[in-house]
Amino acid sequence: MKNVFLRSFITIITITSCIVLLIGCGIIPALLPDPYFFRLNRISTSPILVAYNLSPIDSVEQTADNSVKIFKGGKFVLALGEAADHVTDISITPRNGTEFTIGFRTTVREYKQKKGLEFVFANNTLLIKENGKTIDEKKDITLSKNIQERFIIVNDASEYSVQVGCDTVYRGKTILPGTEYIFLTTQNNTEINANAISVRQIRMTTPSLTQQRLSRELAESPATMDDK
Repeated sequence: MKNVFLRSFITIITITSCIVLLIGCGIIPALLPDPYFFRLNRISTSPILVAYNLSPIDSVEQTADNSVKIFKGGKFVLALGEAADHVTDISITPRNGTEFTIGFRTTVREYKQKKGLEFVFANNTLLIKENGKTIDEKKDITLSKNIQERFIIVNDASEYSVQVGCDTVYRGKTILPGTEYIFLTTQNNTEINANAISVRQIRMTTPSLTQQRLSRELAESPATMDDK
């Protein structure tokens, strides 16, 4: 009995030492999936989206095949490969507030310095911003906590439009180039459930977005360095 116990103890110590060694060498972490990466629409009929959490790891939770929950202070980017011009369709339920931003026309690498085209929803107002500067606003955009609303944003060459529910609330033009990225961020205490996320291309650009390409951009980007 004593020998059996001793052999079991030595086996446990050996296995534990091997695991510690593999973790220390970075072998096991390299084999595990990146917890900041998401893939949406894997089983739906909509195009697959590559997505990434730009904020602390517990700021974004995937709740379904095409749905995520973004907590307070969360920053989330998703992308449809090759689609610089696209139609983005998202149903959003805000909680603990109604302040959030949907952004376009920038890249992960440039996001910290160049915010691109942003639609900021706050205090029943839609602010339209280009690289952080407010260029226009639309009043009486009423959003309610815990009430789902559908947002359809079209980016077509220099033109864009914002639809909230059944109403197109804003149309505009910009010189900012289109990109395949869509940014979702929350402000103050707001959390959002983003459901039925769909992005469909209008035109194509190259090269194709892959998880490896996005990984390289994130590695080179200062956007994530202050958040982790």
